[in-house]
Amino acid sequence: MHDRDVEPDAGPPQAALGGTARPPFFGRDAELSRIRSLCHHARNGRGGSLLLLGEPGIGKTSVLQAATRDLRDVLLVEVRGYEAEMAMPFAAVQRLVRPLLSHVDLLPEQHRHALQVASGRTDGHPPDRFLVGLGVLGLLASAGEARPVVCAVDDAHLLDAESLDVLGFVGRRLEGESAVLLIAGRETTSIVSHVAGVPTMAVAGLPPTSRSDC
Repeated sequence: MHDRDVEPDAGPPQAALGGTARPPFFGRDAELSRIRSLCHHARNGRGGSLLLLGEPGIGKTSVLQAATRDLRDVLLVEVRGYEAEMAMPFAAVQRLVRPLLSHVDLLPEQHRHALQVASGRTDGHPPDRFLVGLGVLGLLASAGEARPVVCAVDDAHLLDAESLDVLGFVGRRLEGESAVLLIAGRETTSIVSHVAGVPTMAVAGLPPTSRSDC
């Protein structure tokens, strides 16, 4: 999965933001319904977040892909974790904010500077995670004024600790914004501690009948 934007287009009504397009596979109605509800409320400035946790290969990536592939009239930003970047502070934040940087000049100076240092756009001492979090939150709020923003983060257990802290900070503060943060990963101590307070949903295995129907 790569970072990408989805520009507005004239999709079918049933595939609109928060719509009811038929799922491409069976057995995940609860997860898809939860995510679609979040996206629907984001249209009205009542965004939110969701942490999907499950064992390796259980279907977390498939849920994210199914929930976001039919979204219309949103800015969709997709990021995944890489083991090679786990020791690089703010590596995932740098990729997350890249499509949003046209709004960076609207941020307060402290937030802007912290975010630019975190994303490697300017030199400086290691930035305060609180200020970086406020910067990311500000970018989402600003971008959401044009159309809702949906951030989908996969393999979160492979993110650097600094980025996980920022995601947790942002995920706890989206109620009044036109933005949704979806995080999927394995249930590790790191995720549970860094992203504490973000609503969580367990992705369990499918019953045999559902697997045979996929």
